[in-house]
Amino acid sequence: IIDYNPKVTQENKESEHLRYPLSKKYPKIEQTDTFLLSNDFKRRLIYDAFLTFLSKIKTGLENWKYFLLTDKFINYSTDLLITALIIYKRFINESKEEMNDLSCFIKTFLGCILIASKFTDDFSFYTEDFIKNWDADPVSIYYTETNILNTLDFNINVKESECKWVIKHIRKIK
Repeated sequence: IIDYNPKVTQENKESEHLRYPLSKKYPKIEQTDTFLLSNDFKRRLIYDAFLTFLSKIKTGLENWKYFLLTDKFINYSTDLLITALIIYKRFINESKEEMNDLSCFIKTFLGCILIASKFTDDFSFYTEDFIKNWDADPVSIYYTETNILNTLDFNINVKESECKWVIKHIRKIK
C-alpha cells in the first residue's frame, strides 16, 4: 500500500496549499461555468496532455490507434482532469524515462488520474472499475502510480493558482 500523503516538514506543515485526501481546500470548479463542465473543455485538457507527451518523445509515434482511447477520459470530472493534467505536466518535466509509444501516454495519464482522484475526493470510480474499463493490469497500474509518485518525490500538492492557470490556458486552445 502506498502512503499518498506528501512528506511533511516543519517548513511546509503550515503551508496553506498542502492538502491531504478529504481536504476542503481543494479548488472546485464553479458549477455555473458550463464551458468548464463541457466535453469540449475536457477534450482540450486531454489534447494539452497529449501535446505535452509529444514534446517529450524523441521518435515518431507508431501506434496511433491508442489515440482513439483518449475519448474515454471524458468520463472523468473536470476537477479530476485538471488535477491530473497538472500532475502529468510535472511528471513529464521531471521524468528521465524515454517514452516513444502512445500506450505510454495512456498509461501515464491514467496513473495521474488515479493519483488525482485520491487528492480531489473524487472517488466516483474505483481501481477495480478502472482496471475493468481499461483492460489494465493491476501490477502495471501499481508500478505506474509508484513511478509517478517517486519521480515527483510525493510532491503532488496542487495550488489554486495552478488550476486557474490551466483553465485560462485551456480556454485559449482552439
